[in-house]
Amino acid sequence: MSFDAAPEHLNEDGKAEWVRITRIYRERGMLDELHYTVLEAYCAAYGEWRAARRLIRARGQLVKDKRGNIVPNPAVEIERREGARFRALVGELRMVEKAERAAEAGEGGGEPVTGRSVADFLGLGSDATKH
Repeated sequence: MSFDAAPEHLNEDGKAEWVRITRIYRERGMLDELHYTVLEAYCAAYGEWRAARRLIRARGQLVKDKRGNIVPNPAVEIERREGARFRALVGELRMVEKAERAAEAGEGGGEPVTGRSVADFLGLGSDATKH
């Protein structure tokens, strides 16, 4: 397991997010094995969410099917699903952060390692849909 290269299965957006977020975690001394799987899943969901958003912007919320009928763009469901998934994974990262704080404090409590929320740390702020 190496954080140096993004996992091959990630799309381009996921790989770019991997590079961005692992750099931040590395600079803060927070990159370890506990984060790998959650960061990998987060980057995969984030990448798919971004790709779906691009498709929706390019083609719209509604598209024509093979028969010419107007139907919901399938990318809308992908955007919803992957957006919910990556936001849930931000919650998983918060749990890892809380566990790290508890370990640093000896049991429970202590100050956050970063001094700010994981959502802010990831560059998502309180509204992940801004990206």
